[in-house]
Amino acid sequence: MEKLSIETYFQDMVLLFLQAGYLTITNFDERSQLYQLSYPNYEVRLSMTDQILEFVANIKSVKLAGFIVRFKDALQEDDIEAFCNAMNDFFILLPHTVIIDREKFYQGVFFTVTKLIGAEIDAEHATNIGYIDAVLHGKKNTYIIEFKKDKSPDVALKQISDKKYFTKFKIEGKGLSFEATQGRRRKPIILVGMSFYYDKKSKKAVTLKWKIKKMA
Repeated sequence: MEKLSIETYFQDMVLLFLQAGYLTITNFDERSQLYQLSYPNYEVRLSMTDQILEFVANIKSVKLAGFIVRFKDALQEDDIEAFCNAMNDFFILLPHTVIIDREKFYQGVFFTVTKLIGAEIDAEHATNIGYIDAVLHGKKNTYIIEFKKDKSPDVALKQISDKKYFTKFKIEGKGLSFEATQGRRRKPIILVGMSFYYDKKSKKAVTLKWKIKKMA
């Protein structure tokens, strides 16, 4: 029998959800034959994410509870600095035995934690010129996030600016259709360059750095 590694588990997470029966079909595109999957309710999402974090990152729900409060409070106040600080502290909790030196691993942890608190976040958000790593919808602001590994946050911000990822959100407001946004005030757009630094010498530490830029 093939030994199950953390990396294999991470890559096959969607398959795990399907086999566990904790996903439901929310949409089907007949042309592409693609299904859109989601959790049936918040309780299932919370329970499953809680278990996954404990299995993958060895983080008990008691420790996680304090971070959930920090993350929720930060988003409630639209304080992206506080949110990033909480995320940086959260990465300190990850034992070195589960850390994978891959950008997608760090993105996956970020996305999983954000979904756990019930925040609205889109991963690999498609635009007309490519994919945005993440779009986080706060109470008052829309945050466009680009992730990098072992590179300056300035590099991530430059990519957002060069590719003008923010254009569609200027047009559509929150990224919804024109009909859905009629009568709504467009949310301010905040650009966030986020970098993960892995200490390859000690192989025990991940540091999160970020830079924030408000759109005029």
